[in-house]
Amino acid sequence: MRFASPQPRLALLFVTGALLLPTPARAHDRIDAARAALDRADFAGALALLDEVDDGAQLTRSELVELLVTRALAEHSLGHRDAMLAELRRLASVVDRFPADESIPPAIRSAFAELADQVDRVSVEASARHVAGGVRVIARLTDPEDLVRGVRIYTRRAGADWSRADVGELSVPGGGRLEYYVEARSVGGAVVAHAGAAEEPLVVEATLLVAATRDDEETTDDGWIPWVIAGGAAVVVGAVILVLAFVAPGFAVSEPGTRFAPPVVE
Repeated sequence: MRFASPQPRLALLFVTGALLLPTPARAHDRIDAARAALDRADFAGALALLDEVDDGAQLTRSELVELLVTRALAEHSLGHRDAMLAELRRLASVVDRFPADESIPPAIRSAFAELADQVDRVSVEASARHVAGGVRVIARLTDPEDLVRGVRIYTRRAGADWSRADVGELSVPGGGRLEYYVEARSVGGAVVAHAGAAEEPLVVEATLLVAATRDDEETTDDGWIPWVIAGGAAVVVGAVILVLAFVAPGFAVSEPGTRFAPPVVE
């Protein structure tokens, strides 16, 4: 007896798994389904659908706003005022004005207007500094309403592709020019704050300093001496050194270290 080839079954499993992946379209479908559940007065069902939107869904910022508004509406309909206010506070941390939506009751709009001036915005700052063997990039996060799910640091050397790390602090080995930017991501992977961007990254430059030699008639048996001024004194280094100059002044800098760490949250 001959067994059938496993390839068709494997292909079917692959397709089935692909359909279950949290694509942006499917994530937005869940938001639409939650709105439909609200229309049917299935308020708990609406919240359950929104809970299914995970961090791999790649929501846009506007889709995240729609999700938060829908959650606030569902909590309001259930009579959960504190939960509704919590959703509105999260919303106020990413937008200044309530979105135009005539289906939202005036009570929710009024509550948002009262909260808007009391809530600090989500923000993320980035800094980079020279450490032994490379550069350390540090993210400093302000997340007053616990909306951010993670921080992502992107880095690349000149001519290379972007690499990313879901950490708040990253050590990048090597020298030369380093470009970087940082994103703070919320529910569904929506970017709610950033420092720099792929199109306009922050930059750490490396400048090569080479000492001049003495004139031939002044040369001694010691030969020429490479040197660099540090702290007002001439320091003999015996080699060429790399000095990092930072572009993007004004960013906060955390204390140096060498291990990965979560973002600093204020």
